Amino acid sequence: MIPELGVPVKSANTEIIENPRVPMNRLVILVAMVLVCAVALALVLPRIHERHVVFRACFHHVAGLQPMAVVRAAGVDVGRVQTIEAHLGDQACPVEVGMIVWDPHDREIPSDSVAVVTFDSVLSPAIIDIDLRGASLPPIRESGRLKSREVEFINSDHVARNLVMALRAAGVDNEKPAQVGKEPSK
Repeated sequence: MIPELGVPVKSANTEIIENPRVPMNRLVILVAMVLVCAVALALVLPRIHERHVVFRACFHHVAGLQPMAVVRAAGVDVGRVQTIEAHLGDQACPVEVGMIVWDPHDREIPSDSVAVVTFDSVLSPAIIDIDLRGASLPPIRESGRLKSREVEFINSDHVARNLVMALRAAGVDNEKPAQVGKEPSK
């Protein structure tokens, strides 16, 4: 036998002598494969009995929404954003967002619910919040489409415009910059 290569060599009496490390290597590989399969099953099996629904909603603006963003209904994370597709020529649906919701029977999404792109806080990523208030129709079906509501996103231009309007309403002249530490001229 050539031990460095693990290759069996025929001896004078024609018996094959094997490297004792080879079966151990095969055993390690087999155990590793079994562990990988067990982990995969542990991740997949809990979702097998859960019903999931894939549906869409159309928006005009999705500010910062990314695939895999959280989909929330009644304050509970129920799914993820799957796709975000731009349809620039379509005025009725310029941005179509595909969502998947794992939907055990106690969390069915009524088909007349409203999807809204929103944020948990200023620094958090965008999420889809499904508004269930007033919804009473049967659950949404696979490939169905929810209504959507646009939320006005606040940006620096919006804040500056509102600040100028508030200052004008208060009678402050924004044409002349205030000088700190000087008495106003009479």
